[in-house]
Order: sequence, then C-alpha cells, then structure tokens
Amino acid sequence: MDHGEVDCIVGSHRMLCYLLVGTIPGTTLRYCQLYGTKAQEAWGDFHERCFRFYSGIFSRVIYDNDTVLIKDCSKGQHIETKFSYALHEHYGFESVYCNPASGNEKGSVENGVGFCRRNYLPGLPSYPDFGTTNQYLEKQCHNEIDDGSLTRTGKTKHEILAEVRENLKPLLPIRKWRQRYYRHVNSYQMINVQDHFYSVPEKFVDSELKVATGAFTIEIYNKEEIVYEHVRKFIPGEDSLILDHYLDQLRRKPGSLWDSKVTQGLLEDKALEAIWGRLFERSPIRKARKDFIEILYLKKKYKKEDWKAAIDKAVECGAYDANAIESIIRMQHAPDKNQDEKAVSEQLGNLSITVPIWECNLSGYAVLSKGISNEKILEHPDKNNLDVDIPKLHTSHASGCSRHGNAMLGKWNGPMADQVIDDYYNLENCSLSSNGGV
Repeated sequence: MDHGEVDCIVGSHRMLCYLLVGTIPGTTLRYCQLYGTKAQEAWGDFHERCFRFYSGIFSRVIYDNDTVLIKDCSKGQHIETKFSYALHEHYGFESVYCNPASGNEKGSVENGVGFCRRNYLPGLPSYPDFGTTNQYLEKQCHNEIDDGSLTRTGKTKHEILAEVRENLKPLLPIRKWRQRYYRHVNSYQMINVQDHFYSVPEKFVDSELKVATGAFTIEIYNKEEIVYEHVRKFIPGEDSLILDHYLDQLRRKPGSLWDSKVTQGLLEDKALEAIWGRLFERSPIRKARKDFIEILYLKKKYKKEDWKAAIDKAVECGAYDANAIESIIRMQHAPDKNQDEKAVSEQLGNLSITVPIWECNLSGYAVLSKGISNEKILEHPDKNNLDVDIPKLHTSHASGCSRHGNAMLGKWNGPMADQVIDDYYNLENCSLSSNGGV
C-alpha cells in the first residue's frame, strides 16, 4: 500500500488530496480511494475499504516508510507507531516496510499510484464531494477488472482475482477508524478541531465533549451519546456551523438574524429568498425577522426534506407564514382516506364485519336548493325529461299537511320537517289539493 498527491477540485475548492492505492504484486489488480488527509483515520479507513474490495484480508502487507506507520527508521530498524501496531493486531497481517530510498522494493505499488492518477484523475478533476469521487474511483477499479487481462499469462483479471481470494482470510465486522480526544466548547458554541470550528447546541457551552475524528466525518459525543455528526472540513478557514444549533438564540435576539455567520448564504435558496422578500414588504423589519425565524425553526421540529418540500410548496401557493408552512408539512403525512378504508376492510374481512361507507346524497332536496316550486315543474312542457326529484308531501287529512307523518319520501320526520314544509308553501304561495296531492 502506498499513497500519492493529487491536485483536484472538491466541491468548489481546489485542494491537495491524497490518493491511497492497494496493489497486488504481479497481477495489476489495483484499488484506490481519495482522501483530504493522510492521517491515521484515512489509512485505517482505506484498509477497511481495500480488504472489502478484494473480499478478504491479506496475510502480508508491504508499506513505504510513511510517518503515520513508522516512527523512526534512521538506524536501519523500523520502529512502528501505535497506530501501525493497532492495524496489524486488528486484521492479523504481517507488516513489511521497504528500506529508505529503495523504490525497487515496491515498484508495483509506485506504478499503481501513477496508473490510477493518470487514468482515473487526469488533469484537474472536479467532483462535488469525496463520497462521489470515491464511488467513481471504485467503479473504475471494478471496470478495470471486468475488462482487463494479464498479458504475460493470458488470464483474465477475474480469474486472477478468484485465485487470490482463495488465499485470503475472512473479513471481520466493519470497524470505524477514529482518533478520539476531548475538546472544550467555547462561548460561541464551537469546538476547534485542527483549526476548523464545528458547532454544537447551546446547552453544551463551556463543556468538555468527546470528539471522534474520521476520514470524512467529525463526530461529537456527550459521554456516550452522540451530539452531532459533521462533515469534516479541509479547506483553510472553512467551518461547519449548523443553523439548528443557533435557532434558540435567534429567537431571543431576532435583530442578529443577518449579522450571524451561520445565516450567511441562507438566501441563496430561491424559496427562502422569496419568503423573506414577501415578509419584508408587508411587515415592519422586526416582525419580518421574527416571522422568518419561526419558519426556520420548523426545520428543527421536522425532517429537513419535509421542511424543504413545504417551503417550496408554500411559495407556489403564496403562503408566507410559519403556521401555513407547518400545515403543509402535516398535510404531507396525512393518511390516505381510501387506503385507510381498504386496510380496515382487509383486516376485518376474516371477521365478517362490513365497514360502513357514508355517502352524501342530497338529490331529495334538489327542488328546495334550486328554488323551483313543484307546480312550476309540473307545468313544464317537458316535465317527464327533467332531471329533478320532486318531493311528494303527504297528509293525514284532506285539508292539511300531517304534523306527525313523513315529510319528504320518508326522509324527514317530526317538527323540523313540518316547519320546512310550512316555510316552503308560504314562500311559494301554494295550497294543498283536496286529495292530499300536490
């Protein structure tokens, strides 16, 4: 295993990265990954990935004299670091180190670094993040095995890899290689890790928290409980400040909304820019700040993706206050009525229970709602083709309407129905016929 430097763009920043390569001598089988550091956590992470790529642990690993692995080799004897001991004690392999200035002892590894750099990362490559970069590199390594062969023997690389795997030891459970130490939280809710600041919630100010530094992450713990996992920063002057950690303070001090470093770049989001612009137009500046902070606070209460979807929907609908946006978030997770009825029916199917389904049918009141009298309908020349249900009023006496019987096709009973009938006839100025019909 060896490493080499690569000049590339990660995100929007140009930086010097480190390409770690694992090559099987005499086979041209190579595996590589890109890191922002060549510290212990990067070497440990690469061992884990490399062994899983080859589907087993090698019994012998050859290294150059990197300071992460070797403390001193000036007297012809290699003195290993604690991390180096931890590597081969965990995986159970033998560590072999080349002599200083003896590149001939590890030619295949040196060639592997050059091959991967020339073919996979030519020129000044640009990638959005390390995760995307390493997925691309691993895919290229797989493609090289799928398409390649060893000219000297004529065997495909798949065949060679299968032979190699027969001699490998089984994989161990995944291990996360981390450097661990304690850091003090300053009054700005930050801890300093290698000249980069990482935020924590306000309640941890002036506390000592445990930090676990990984190849690509910074994990912060309060005792054994994780406080937050940050994406590790490598660009000088770049910090990781999380808005959620400062929302309680912004609620108390809304005047500092746009003076805080954590809110810089917030309005690069078009939806938030539109909401802030609308609040600023219709409200005094102090109220606009408070309302905007309440909208940001919803991000702390709900999942980020739900909050973002609701923000976009709110702008589309013209809603610019926290209550409306929160309602949109809740509506996104409202149960589907039809699905619920179906699920209940399936659960109760074996019990021979029928789930009642309510139907709204107001056809019996079509005449009243349209304000059309029965007489006018009956006088219509095409009355038989009218799509209207005519209420039939019943009486118990020849001269009047019943106070106790059915009012309209047996739909209504009692005093309320009688009152509706009275009002209906008073408005239409109608009278009952002698036979009780209309």
